[in-house]
Amino acid sequence: MYHVTSNNRTDSTWLKLEDIEKAVHAFLEPVIDSTNLTSLFDEKDFLDQTIAAYTFTYEPKASLPDNMTLRRWDVYIDAESNKVRRIYMVKKINENQTLQLTWQSNKYCKVVTIGTDSSGNSRVEKEEQITWDFNQ
Repeated sequence: MYHVTSNNRTDSTWLKLEDIEKAVHAFLEPVIDSTNLTSLFDEKDFLDQTIAAYTFTYEPKASLPDNMTLRRWDVYIDAESNKVRRIYMVKKINENQTLQLTWQSNKYCKVVTIGTDSSGNSRVEKEEQITWDFNQ
């Protein structure tokens, strides 16, 4: 199920499996691997006992190049199963817009578009959620 909320209105529709990649395409680049991002990002990790997960946080070492839209990401790995539980990513689209992705394994993914006005105030412009587990 695909839900879109914008201007205090929510619409929903069924999303075909092959359309999921298109819906999250902004987060598929750059490819995150150790060869292309280690010079730009630091990894910090810790066991968060309150959520029983290992948390890996990736933040910029210094100012990022203008063409690097990825700003940070976090990966949460279940302490018992060692499987990825959740991923959170932040991308800067332009000077006035940021995208946030939350991917909850086997449940849903959510993309939030946040806009900033000329006064520096932020507001949620749009929320898109794809849900594939309806038992929540």
